[in-house]
Amino acid sequence: MLKLSVCFLIFFVLGCQKVPQRNHEYKLDASIIGGKNIDSSSARALSTVYVGISFLKGSEKIASGKCTGSIIAPRAILTAAHCFHRDHLDYDSVRTYVAFGADLTNKSSLTVWTTEEVVLHPKYIATREKGNDLAVIRIGADVPNLFRPVKILSGPFDSIIDLFSPLIAVGYGVVSEVPKVSSSFLKEIELPISEIAWSYLSVRAKPDSAPCFGDSGGPVFKVHNNVNYLVGNLTSGYGDGGLECGSVAHLTRLDIHADFLKPYLK
Repeated sequence: MLKLSVCFLIFFVLGCQKVPQRNHEYKLDASIIGGKNIDSSSARALSTVYVGISFLKGSEKIASGKCTGSIIAPRAILTAAHCFHRDHLDYDSVRTYVAFGADLTNKSSLTVWTTEEVVLHPKYIATREKGNDLAVIRIGADVPNLFRPVKILSGPFDSIIDLFSPLIAVGYGVVSEVPKVSSSFLKEIELPISEIAWSYLSVRAKPDSAPCFGDSGGPVFKVHNNVNYLVGNLTSGYGDGGLECGSVAHLTRLDIHADFLKPYLK
């Protein structure tokens, strides 16, 4: 089995490659810069999860990361493949858990599960900042009550996606890059499409309103006829003036990855 490594543009941290999993204890600490707290009972909140990752050398945890994911089936979570890589880190396995709940501090309403396996897109390449940056996390039981799989945009993409039209990004990432400040509540933000490419979309961000560290893998929705359609997941981005967030964010288009996703949509 290949050992995995990651590279950051930034990145918001093969048959199908599976990542070795270990059981572990967890600590929750995470949301979008300039985003607003999401309604915890909304459809977008109830299809989004926190993803925690630990990198191990033997039994010792030597690094950790956090990402965001989308429920795409009762036992499948979609996130970004780069979340499970660390460049220049000597590790031999990772362990992953998912947390269901908008408020990470509210233990009474939070459900935390370890995972069975992580499957990376077979064409994912860690040194590329865009394209095929998808991973499916498989869990051993159906998602908790009230949580539901999201609707993935599967119809004609161009029928509802236009340049400059708004998308809604959701994530558990930092609320400030400098200084780096985490939040414990899931947030969302509306951002306009600035580029439409064959394999990805870009959205225009600002230093005070942008996806950032911890939002990787998070869902990006298009609301059409009052339905939330998942059009992609956050993968990378860049900022200006020495910042790594706040100018442009990229997301992997899901409509071109139907063959990869199909086995997990059950």
